[in-house]
Amino acid sequence: MIAITGASGYLGRALLPVLAQHYGHRGGVVALARQATAHSPTRHFDLTDAAGFPKCLAGVTTLVHCAGLAHAHGSEQAYTSVNVQGTLALAQAALKQGVSRFIFVSSMNIIPSDALSPDSSAGAYSQPSSDYGASKWLAEQRLEATLANSDCHLVIVRPALIYDTELKGNIALLSWLGRLLPFRLPDTGARPMLCRADFVALITHCIDMPEDRLESVTRRAGFDGQRYSARRIGDAVLGPRKMALPLAFWRLMASLYDAIKRQPANTTWASIEGEFWTGEYPSNNQWQPTWVLEERLVSPSTGANERSV
Repeated sequence: MIAITGASGYLGRALLPVLAQHYGHRGGVVALARQATAHSPTRHFDLTDAAGFPKCLAGVTTLVHCAGLAHAHGSEQAYTSVNVQGTLALAQAALKQGVSRFIFVSSMNIIPSDALSPDSSAGAYSQPSSDYGASKWLAEQRLEATLANSDCHLVIVRPALIYDTELKGNIALLSWLGRLLPFRLPDTGARPMLCRADFVALITHCIDMPEDRLESVTRRAGFDGQRYSARRIGDAVLGPRKMALPLAFWRLMASLYDAIKRQPANTTWASIEGEFWTGEYPSNNQWQPTWVLEERLVSPSTGANERSV
């Protein structure tokens, strides 16, 4: 049986129906979430309630762990409690319940911009400056210490910024800024990205990998091999515009947004101008991305599993 945590979230809503379609007849698929979901049976799951983990994991052989606190500007304590301690407790319960494959959805935020490779052990990288990135960085290391060389294979998936026609997070923010002001966004920042449909395909790839091809710890970075600036994202979301404004103006707008949202100073601008790891995708990898941002946003009618799964 396959179980997915966070089945009602942004990633889980796209992943669950595909898993149910592909694996429902092969032992079943169960959603672990706080609220009922469509497509498969649901078991109530709260990542802060470790006492309920054994019941949730009964009969599960493959666990896809998507749940967590993501980009919600939570406190350092909240990120640690949910993303680190909750994940570790879940892994310990999975080991006791006989789960044979633990697929952990981490983040490419743990990878320094000057890293030589995106799939090294988290311990080979310095601690990220953001609380969110640090929590994923630490969770990976705790999971490796708990599951490495056990009967439960650990597969770490590191997706880049995930997007789809349903805009969320930083992309929704850039869209908001662009619609508020009819100017071209600044040509600053560099980040990798991944279409949500390709994320689904990557997870199914990790589920289907034969055990004899898994390492003690298997790591997969999920990105499309492109380099996205704020301007490129803005052009894809809003269409290209001729008029541009100086960076100082956008810094001011970002500061005002932080004040409105009661976020720490420089939160928004640091995200917009951030320089992340943006290497090319290896051509010899078994899984290959299908979409780039511009193509996906002009093809909203194409389903998540028409091209990538």
